[in-house]
Amino acid sequence: MLFKKRLVTRYAAVGVGFAWICCQIGPDANAQLACGSAKIAGLVPPSAELTVCQTAGRSCPILQLDRTVAWDASTCPMAVQGYMNGQLTAEFGKDAGVASGSVSLGQLTNGGEGELDIKIWVPGASSPSDSTFVFAVRGLPFADDFEKPGAWGMFEEIVSPCYRDNLGAVSRTSDVAYSGQYSLLVDANQVGSTYSNHLIANQQLSHYGRSGRWKFCTRTYVSPETAKTGQTGPEWSQQNTRLVDSQYRTYTAGIQRRSSPFLQGPDLDSWAAWIEKAPGQAGWEPFMNQALEPGVWYSVCVEADYDRNVYGLFRLTGGGIDRQVDLSQYKIAGEAKFSEEAFWLTLESENLFSCDSPGVFENKIYYDDVQLLRGVALPLVFSLTPAVSSGSSQILTVTYNAPGGYQTLDVVNALINTALDGRQACYLAYSRPSNALYIVADNGDATQISGKVMDGTGTVGNSQCTVALAGSLATGNGNTFTLVLNLSFSASFTGHKVVYAAACDLDGNNSGWQTMGVHAVPPLPATFPNPTGLSPSWGNTLAQTITFSYQDQSSATNLQTVWALINTAIDGREACYVAPELCTKPCSTTGAGRPS
Repeated sequence: MLFKKRLVTRYAAVGVGFAWICCQIGPDANAQLACGSAKIAGLVPPSAELTVCQTAGRSCPILQLDRTVAWDASTCPMAVQGYMNGQLTAEFGKDAGVASGSVSLGQLTNGGEGELDIKIWVPGASSPSDSTFVFAVRGLPFADDFEKPGAWGMFEEIVSPCYRDNLGAVSRTSDVAYSGQYSLLVDANQVGSTYSNHLIANQQLSHYGRSGRWKFCTRTYVSPETAKTGQTGPEWSQQNTRLVDSQYRTYTAGIQRRSSPFLQGPDLDSWAAWIEKAPGQAGWEPFMNQALEPGVWYSVCVEADYDRNVYGLFRLTGGGIDRQVDLSQYKIAGEAKFSEEAFWLTLESENLFSCDSPGVFENKIYYDDVQLLRGVALPLVFSLTPAVSSGSSQILTVTYNAPGGYQTLDVVNALINTALDGRQACYLAYSRPSNALYIVADNGDATQISGKVMDGTGTVGNSQCTVALAGSLATGNGNTFTLVLNLSFSASFTGHKVVYAAACDLDGNNSGWQTMGVHAVPPLPATFPNPTGLSPSWGNTLAQTITFSYQDQSSATNLQTVWALINTAIDGREACYVAPELCTKPCSTTGAGRPS
C-alpha cells in the first residue's frame, strides 16, 4: 500500500480550505507584505473574508466572496496568478494601470482539477517569481471519470521475496466502464509471471498534507476472467504526509477486500482497514465479510478525519448490497515513511500467489468515477452514564460530541423503550438553540410535543416518564455536550428498557440512533432465577469478551439454561442470541425466540 517517490518541497498548508498567508519572499522592500491577521475560510464562506495587507504604506484589501478574488487596482495595483498543481494556469491584472480587477476561482483553475495556489504580487517586485504568496486554496476536491487521459502513475510494491515488479500494468481502457466509455484497469501480473505482483495506481493531488475530513469514493468492478485468481482487490487509499511535531508522518486511510478463494472461516470475503494497532505499529484489521459478484459495478467509499486521525464511515453499495459500517473506533496509522509533505490517492490490485505453490495468476480490477470529497463531520453520541441502571427514578447523563463545537448542535434526543419505537415511550428532545426540553406524546407523533425552557423549575412528562428540571442540566464545553436528565418512571412503564440516543446539528447532519444502555423499571418479577449484570456494561468494538451474571434463589447449581441477547431491541431476529445449557441433569427449553 505504501510507496516512496520524491516529492517537491512547498510551503506548509495552514488550516482547512483557504489559508491566508502573508510572508516576505522577494528581496525588494516594496514587495514586502505585512498582514494584520491571518484568516481561515471555507471554499465558499457564508460571508466575505477580508485580509488587509500593508504594501509600501498603503492598505490593500484582498476580498474573497463567493469564490472570487477582487481588488482595486487604482489604489492597490496587483497581478494575480493561478497555479494548478504547481503549474501556472492563468494570470490577470499584470498591467499595473488596470483600474480594477475581479477573478473567479474557475478562471484561476482554468478548468483544472487538484491543488490551486493563488499568487499575488505588487509593483516593486522584479518579477512574479520574486514576489509574495498572499494566500493559497488548498485541499480542493478531486474527480476523475477517466474520459480524458490523466496523471495516474504506477508503483509495484515488493512485499517479500515472492514479489516482483515490472509485471503489472495500469491503463485507461474501454473494456468496461461504469459511465462514459473509459475506466482505469489495474492489472496485477499482466505478463503472466509465476511471481506475486502488488500493483498500485497512484496520483499525487498536492504537495501539501491535508487536514479536515475527506471521503474517497470510487466505482469498482472485479473482472470475471480473473475473479478466482486475485489475492486482494478492490483496494484503495488516501496517503496524507504532514509535518507533525517536527517529524513527517504519513497517515494512510486504506481499505482492502481479501478476495483469495482459499481463505476460510472469518477471513473468507473479509474487508479490512489499515489501522494503528499500537503506537508506531500498523496493520490490517478486518471489520466485515461481504462477497462481491464478478462483472458487477459497486460503489465503495471511506471517510478519513485528519484532524483526529480516525476513520469515519465506510459504505458499499451495488448488486443488491447496501452496507454501511462506522469505523470511527479505528485510528489512522501515522508512519515515518517520507520526508516531505504530500497527498496521494491509490487504486490497487494484487494477484493470488503462494511461495510454496507458485503458479501463473492474474488479477484485473477496474475503477471508475473516482472522487475525493470534503467529508461531513457528523455529530456523535459518546456515552451514557450509568449504562446499566434500575429503579423508578434515575439520573441519566448522555454525552454527545460535535466536531465543529457544541454550538453547532441543534437537537439531541434520548428515547427509552423496549424497542426503537416512539409510541408509548419516554421520548425526549432537547433544543440547544432554545434551551428547551420537549417530550413526544404517547402516540409517538413527533409533531405532538410539549416542553419547557430548562430553567431549573417545573417538569416535562408523558404517561411513561417525567423529567424534573430541578436536577437536570444541559451544558457544553468545546466539542462536548452533556445532557443530564432527572427521570421518574410510571408504574405502568414496568420492565426492562433500552436507552437510545441521537444528535443532529444545525446543518441537518445526523448521528442516527445509537443503542447506549439499559434501564429496568420496577416492579420487576420477584421470581428466581434472574440475571444480575454484565461486564463491561457498554462497548463499541467488533470483538469483545462479555461476562454475564445470573443468580438462583438457593444455589447456582440449580441453573439449567441461561440466555443472552444482543440487538438494537429485545428481539431475537437477526440478533446475537445464545442459550448455553449449564445443567448436569436433563435440560429442556420451550418456545421459539424467547426463554421459557
